[in-house]
Amino acid sequence: MAKIEDVAKLAGVSPASVSRFLNNRNLLRDITAERIQDAITKLNYSPNPIAVGLRTKHTKMIAFIIPSMNNLYYIELFNDIHRLCIEYGYTLCLYSVEEDLDLLKKILGELSEFQYEGIIISYLDEPEIFDEICRLRCRMPVVLISADSGKTDFDVVYLDVRDATYQATKFYIDHGYRRVAFIGGGFSDGLRIIIKEKKRGYEEAVQEAGCPVLLDIPKGKTFFDAPDNMTAGILGAHDMMALPEPPDSILCSLDIIAIGVCRYLSENGYCVPEDVAVTGFSGTTLANIYNPAISTIVQPLNEMARAALDLLLRRIKEPESDPVRRSFCASLRVCRQFKNR
Repeated sequence: MAKIEDVAKLAGVSPASVSRFLNNRNLLRDITAERIQDAITKLNYSPNPIAVGLRTKHTKMIAFIIPSMNNLYYIELFNDIHRLCIEYGYTLCLYSVEEDLDLLKKILGELSEFQYEGIIISYLDEPEIFDEICRLRCRMPVVLISADSGKTDFDVVYLDVRDATYQATKFYIDHGYRRVAFIGGGFSDGLRIIIKEKKRGYEEAVQEAGCPVLLDIPKGKTFFDAPDNMTAGILGAHDMMALPEPPDSILCSLDIIAIGVCRYLSENGYCVPEDVAVTGFSGTTLANIYNPAISTIVQPLNEMARAALDLLLRRIKEPESDPVRRSFCASLRVCRQFKNR
């Protein structure tokens, strides 16, 4: 592989002249620039992007931090942002903290050492970590993808998960379902904002209608104490269907939890959605291909991905600009077999 010294030798100039050519060829005389360009072409020379980034402070690298690799939604969100980054000539680097806020603090403290131009943090703006995020913002551009309506001093892509869950719960109640249950992910002693907001939307809808609150949240103090999301759905369905009056509809905080619910119901003689309607949250590929069919609350994934990257690139270009908030809604997509009660 050719080096800058090889180009300089072939062109009969100094390495410093080649460097000036790469940064701005107009700084050199036309005849010198032409000799360097000819040498670059003959040697098939390509500048080291990391070295160029260190020199120009533009590394074209962006970090993307997600709560967990176990949730397909975050993988699909990463894929959408990654595709857009390629269009803009950026490299996207993925970090997964597996719901561990201590690990997140460590990563946030180290990110500035890796010459990233900016960071996108997805649904991890918890109160326990917010001071670290604020400190990081002093060193580099940060965009949040958040379910917290109170974030106003950051560039934010906001999804109103509370209202989405409220509307989905109300839909079932309005169609004759009177015992609507909610099965959440995470763990009861440390629910993240996004799960709290979904739970809150569900509770508001059932209490408003005078229906019972039927909740199941995995027990535990840390991510490692709680079951994985599929198992959370299986165990939650077991608990719900063991009630003296089991639910006629179950809303889940994630599609993968809904699939765990469906698995339990199918293996125990229940028909979905005829006996129990099941609804997930996210609109991932799993919800589209799973049989029996499940309903799901669909997020506008492509639009949110583009908004997050657009906000970050704007912040990189205009570091002193005012914070911008882009708000999105999710909507219920009902499976074909759905019937009124």
